[in-house]
Amino acid sequence: KETCGEDMLREKRDAGWTCAHSASQEGHLEVLKYLKETCGEDILRQKANNGWTCAHAAGLRGHLEVLKYLKETCGEEILREKKADGGTCVHEASACGHLEVLKYLKETCGEE
Repeated sequence: KETCGEDMLREKRDAGWTCAHSASQEGHLEVLKYLKETCGEDILRQKANNGWTCAHAAGLRGHLEVLKYLKETCGEEILREKKADGGTCVHEASACGHLEVLKYLKETCGEE
């Protein structure tokens, strides 16, 4: 089945990732803004097959501005979403040594 237009932007890869996951992982904030404008906020909230969100992908690579945008757009709960293994974006950020992201998440989400 061929897709085009907005459907093409919403299409998922085998692992369930959307282009929003990929843009988040690579820190492409303008792409995320375009996707939200074109497809709506729900594209930023999509979960991959293993539960990964755009916030997990951004946390993994330390993209602080992406995380701030996701919080501003989707609310704090996107930063608290858990993957299938129970991990949050704070686990991804800490595993990769992204201290500024950890500080932001602590300030934003508090200490749970």
